[in-house]
Amino acid sequence: MADVDVSLVEQAKNGNEQAMETLAGMFSRMIRATARSYFLPGGDADDLFQIGMIGFYDAVKSYGSGENCAFETYARVCVHNRILDAVRESGRKKHLPLNTAVDFDKTHAKVGDDPESIVILRERLDGVLSDIEGKLSDLEKQVLRMYVDGYSYREIAARIGKNTKAVDNAVSRIRAKLI
Repeated sequence: MADVDVSLVEQAKNGNEQAMETLAGMFSRMIRATARSYFLPGGDADDLFQIGMIGFYDAVKSYGSGENCAFETYARVCVHNRILDAVRESGRKKHLPLNTAVDFDKTHAKVGDDPESIVILRERLDGVLSDIEGKLSDLEKQVLRMYVDGYSYREIAARIGKNTKAVDNAVSRIRAKLI
């Protein structure tokens, strides 16, 4: 990659769309190569490329001509850090249900299509339900049923005779036990 003219970066920073497009074109291979070195659960290479482009945009907007390094180096670090942050964020426990979810359309068997699949799915469901039965207290089961039915914390609290904080605590315990 050739040295980038700092005036081009300044023009892009000041809102010149043509300068930004020129810079993005110059750096797109580097961004794509950086994105290819990582895996994003629940995402694909294009998602990481877009995240890298956001990091590049941030680099353009935050680069100052008084920096102690060349723009190329600064942009490479910004892109790398943005992608790495996204990968780390996706690995957090709170994203586990999304990252391990299976597309319903791919697993759903139509009645009559494959009886074996239906039996297997029912056995899995029974296993999940018995697992929930064994892990949750009576209060937590009651809160879970109403929560799944779409009731708000306030409505659940009114129905079970508890305050909303007790419902919130129960939902937190449910999440901790089932995830």
